[in-house]
Amino acid sequence: RRPAAFADTITSNHYEARHWANFHQRRFGSTAGAAYELLPDRAAATYPPAVDSQYTGSLCLVSSVIDAMVHGATQGTADVINSVKLWLTDGYSVGTGSSWFEGLIASLLENNYLVTIATDHGHVEALGMGQPQEGVLVETRSKRARLYNNLEFARAVQAQFPETILWENDGLLPAGWQALMPTHRTAFAPAGQRVVSHGGLTIEEMVVPLIVVESG
Repeated sequence: RRPAAFADTITSNHYEARHWANFHQRRFGSTAGAAYELLPDRAAATYPPAVDSQYTGSLCLVSSVIDAMVHGATQGTADVINSVKLWLTDGYSVGTGSSWFEGLIASLLENNYLVTIATDHGHVEALGMGQPQEGVLVETRSKRARLYNNLEFARAVQAQFPETILWENDGLLPAGWQALMPTHRTAFAPAGQRVVSHGGLTIEEMVVPLIVVESG
C-alpha cells in the first residue's frame, strides 16, 4: 500500500502489529489467526510461542539485527558486509548469530508454514553534505530523507541544500506531507562523513528481495 494509506502513523513504526492485523482483515476477512512478533535482539531467547500455536494462521516475524548493523556501520558498506559475514558464522556477538534464525526457519517449516523472507527497504553508502539545523520544524530525520508537514519549512531547508529533491503532492505521500531527499549518493550528515543509510531514491534502497523458503 502507498504511504498515503498510513497518514495517521507515518512518523512511527510502533503500529506494525495493527497494520498486520488490518492486512489480514482485508485479505481474509478476519483478524483471527493473525500473529505478529518482534524478535528479540539476543538469539539466546526461545522462539515466539505463536510459532507452535494451533491458533496461528499467519505469522509476521520482525528482526532488526541487520538494520542495527547498517546503522552502526562507521566504515561504509565494507563495514556492513564484514558484520554480516561475521554474523553468518555466529561470531557477530554472543548469542546473536544466524544459526538462531536458521533454526527458527526450520521450526516454521516443520509446522507447515510457507516461509517468506523480505525487507522493508535497502540501504546505500553515501557521503555527508551537511546537516540542516531546523529543530522541531522537521517531523522525522533520516540521513537520506527528512519528512515535513509544512511546505514552507521544507522549501526553506531545500534553499540551504539545493542538491536535494522535494517530493510532495503526488498522491504517494499523505496530503500535506513532503519528503526532502539528497540527490545522488549524498546524505544529511556532517560534510565528508561516510554513512550507510536509507530512505532515498537509489535502486538499492527501493528494490528489495523477496525469498520463499519451502521444505523439499
